[in-house]
Amino acid sequence: MTSSINSVSTTQSTSSSSSTSSNLTSSTSSTTSSTSSDLSSTLSNEAVFLKLLVTQLQNQDPLSPTDTSQFTQQLVEYAQVEQQIKTNTKLDTLVSQGNTTQTAAALSFIGMEVQVSGDTTNYDGSTPLEFAYTLSSAASSITATITDSSGSTVDTLTLSTTSGSHTVTWDGTSSSGSSVSSGAYTVSISATNASGSSMDVSESVYGKVTAIESQNSTTSLLLGDVSVDLSNVIGAAPASSTA
Repeated sequence: MTSSINSVSTTQSTSSSSSTSSNLTSSTSSTTSSTSSDLSSTLSNEAVFLKLLVTQLQNQDPLSPTDTSQFTQQLVEYAQVEQQIKTNTKLDTLVSQGNTTQTAAALSFIGMEVQVSGDTTNYDGSTPLEFAYTLSSAASSITATITDSSGSTVDTLTLSTTSGSHTVTWDGTSSSGSSVSSGAYTVSISATNASGSSMDVSESVYGKVTAIESQNSTTSLLLGDVSVDLSNVIGAAPASSTA
């Protein structure tokens, strides 16, 4: 399954869960409401400005009219207000288009197996959990500590110390020999060199995308109980028939 993970797919999917649609609708409605409120406020301020300007012209002293330079400055300020309204509207449109594009990209991942940067993924209770790590040079020792959502250690694995990329499969069996329940699990990798100093380890995990969520202009993928940022996706491939 790991070797089949390719570069991120951009093919759009036409299906999503009803709960996902609800989240997207809620987020879009919130953004639209906020934008409309800001625009209404700006338009109200523009109307007040025009009313003050007209009132000033109507009540100026014919023998001492408004100074030309002051009047010109007021017209410039009015033009700036109008331009700001147009700018804000265009920016809102660009943001909306960006969010739509990001959401469409996220939808294409539903049902797929993804590799993401990070250390936490979902274990479904039967399909072995996979993670990967990369060492820039050989290590003296390296271990992976697997903890559940409550932070309790369920298993500890001794890993290969050779340099390069490695993929590890964990079958969901705890150190005591019992099967663990489904849920979110974190894999913490610790490596040391010959002198006993800690080494940097690049880590990623695998998981099947079950849904997406969009909140505050940020789109995330859901791997069961685990939410991951779309930008952390390294690769994706169709999920295996046993996943």
